[in-house]
Amino acid sequence: MNRLLRIGFWCVAIGWAGLSVALSVTKDAPYECIAGRNVFKLQPLPAPIPPVQPTTPKVMPKVIVTGMTDVCGRKQVLAEISEPGRPTIKPVLAEGEEAGLVRVLHIDVGRGLVNVRIHGEASTLTLPSASVPAAPTVRR
Repeated sequence: MNRLLRIGFWCVAIGWAGLSVALSVTKDAPYECIAGRNVFKLQPLPAPIPPVQPTTPKVMPKVIVTGMTDVCGRKQVLAEISEPGRPTIKPVLAEGEEAGLVRVLHIDVGRGLVNVRIHGEASTLTLPSASVPAAPTVRR
């Protein structure tokens, strides 16, 4: 009988220890055992897909050279710069100056050429030749 009491005591002690461990595990996350069973065959949420940023094309401003001057040795260009959705500006720019996205690199007054950088791209603009209307001919 003494032996049966010892065995019973140890069974109760081991059971009590196991129960306390089980309670301490479920105390932090009491519903973890339900999620572990997954009776509804639930799947984890997929990773969120980052939204695709639409790429907007660069809109180049329209630049028209309306005149050039080299008064007092300072070369300047008169221009009209029009960007979509903005009013047209008419700056007077010297070499190295910029207005908005347009930067004047070099001005050649003699040949009527202007080297500019528009939105990071270099280009050469010319002074449009003014078409002089022909004198009317008189017939007699």
